[in-house]
Amino acid sequence: MSAALVVLLAVAGWTALSILTTLVILPLLRASRRSDAMLHRAAAQRPRPESSESVSALRSSGYLGIVLERLVLHACTIFAADEVCVFGQDRRARGDGLVLLQGAGVDPELVGRRLTIDWDPMVATLACGRPIAIPGHLWPAWQGGLEAADDPVQSAAIAPVWFGGRMQGAVSVIHRGEGRGRGIDALGTLGELADLVARVLSHTECRQLSTADPQPEIDALLATAARSESSAADRAAEVAATARWLADDLGLCGPALIELELAARLHDVGRLRTPARLLAGSRQLSAAELELLRLQPLWGAEMVARIPGLEAIALVVRHCHERWDGSGYPDGLAGERIPLASRIVALARWVSAASGPGHAADPGAFDPSLVARLQPSTATGTRAAA
Repeated sequence: MSAALVVLLAVAGWTALSILTTLVILPLLRASRRSDAMLHRAAAQRPRPESSESVSALRSSGYLGIVLERLVLHACTIFAADEVCVFGQDRRARGDGLVLLQGAGVDPELVGRRLTIDWDPMVATLACGRPIAIPGHLWPAWQGGLEAADDPVQSAAIAPVWFGGRMQGAVSVIHRGEGRGRGIDALGTLGELADLVARVLSHTECRQLSTADPQPEIDALLATAARSESSAADRAAEVAATARWLADDLGLCGPALIELELAARLHDVGRLRTPARLLAGSRQLSAAELELLRLQPLWGAEMVARIPGLEAIALVVRHCHERWDGSGYPDGLAGERIPLASRIVALARWVSAASGPGHAADPGAFDPSLVARLQPSTATGTRAAA
């Protein structure tokens, strides 16, 4: 066979393959691509299920950006304080220095300002590493209050803030005016506040407040409570519904409403650590068992505080068992020193635990202004929960 014939046969073969590709294979490829495009369009039109990666309402609300501010505001209420300040170490400067990170009752212009540590009380606190109380006349010359000149400090307390294995700031609580020092009556409670502040600062440093979404952890905690106790979900829903009704009646909105709704749903998670025999209610509990039962709000607050962004809500959960007359627990707060959200949840718990008509509310248990907002049949036909 001559070379010319071989070349001719090769050309004829490639020509036949090209014609086959044009007439048969390319139309099949085009049809396949059209089919894939139709499937993609159909998939895009189908509603997608919510996933843990989607942005939750809590994340999109902006609440996570003001957690420290909300925590400081609640602390002002709990300690009946005129000022509560959070200081952090100034890492941009050499030597000892503090920055006012957040404050309630202080001039907003001071937030972010660097302060040199030449205050004896602050130095003593950072040196001993634990909360200390300070008479007003020993408080330093720095005055952060809006009316500091006319209302000198009567008493104060400072607690160090630890996280990352070292001391990285402090919390101060200040009372002005005669008789205001009674608000600082438990340095242990101030230490708990410092722990919550430390969690906020640690979560902020790890960018958990700016990038993470706490909703999956909230859902997991509620799911665990529901598995542990069959009635937990229904009870939480009832308390949340009553709390929301009262919130609407009071006109609450924004961060206050977010905190109330979450605290109402999470207020009972401390029952996860409570021995089942104490929750049965089938017998009278001993004094030791009652003391153990009263740890429930502390356990609940601790579990809630572990979720980044819920530190202020943990403080609300902690005080849902306080009583208006001061005989509640764990801190014996009374009257308006109990955060409003805690007072609302306490009343909502009472309503959801109704056991029949004829049981009037204990007048010492709840905020009378909240009780008055309930319908008369509700206010007289339920019994206070333990």
